[in-house]
Amino acid sequence: MKSSPNENIRHLWADTSTQNVNPDSLLISNSTSEAHKKLNKTQKEEAVLHMTGLSYQGKSIKVVTKNLAASTISNWSKMTNSLPGFLFNFTRKAIQSQLPTLANLVRWGRASSNLCPLCGSVQTNKHVLSNCSHPSALTRFTNRHNKILVMLADWLSSKLDNKSTLFVDLPGSKYKQVTDIFTSVRPDLAIVTENTVLVVELTICHETNLRSSK
Repeated sequence: MKSSPNENIRHLWADTSTQNVNPDSLLISNSTSEAHKKLNKTQKEEAVLHMTGLSYQGKSIKVVTKNLAASTISNWSKMTNSLPGFLFNFTRKAIQSQLPTLANLVRWGRASSNLCPLCGSVQTNKHVLSNCSHPSALTRFTNRHNKILVMLADWLSSKLDNKSTLFVDLPGSKYKQVTDIFTSVRPDLAIVTENTVLVVELTICHETNLRSSK
């Protein structure tokens, strides 16, 4: 634009150059492809700094990146990107704490109260997904937990040899019950071999509770 034979284009460059100092300096000192790579990297770094610097969303992001391997985060990202549109939108908003909870709606000036109509606690992102104490919400959390437990039990059952027995804390399921070997505190899964008992506890936690849940 700066060297364009068209006078109007040169004027346009002169009028906007001070607003685009960094991109212009990259283009002047690098090839177009190299400038694009550097600019893309800078924009990503700025986006990460912005997100991690947010008082609400930043907390979850920091906990996840500190406690999970980069490969695990990448796999979750690929899985999320493959979801249908409505599930993708919900998942992204949940990860970024942008669901229209009452706490967010009050913050955005769209509601007058941030209290959950079911239990009376502050209705945050975490509260909606895994923390409401109302019986109807607890039933929903339990159903979600048990569906994932069935998936894990089915997968483990397909991998175990004849010397291992799987016990699951799912009353009425096709598997042996953990109450057959535990009488008080019951794990979700137990794998019994000739001389070993391996116990597994499934926790569906909110991101900010990741470390203590682990």
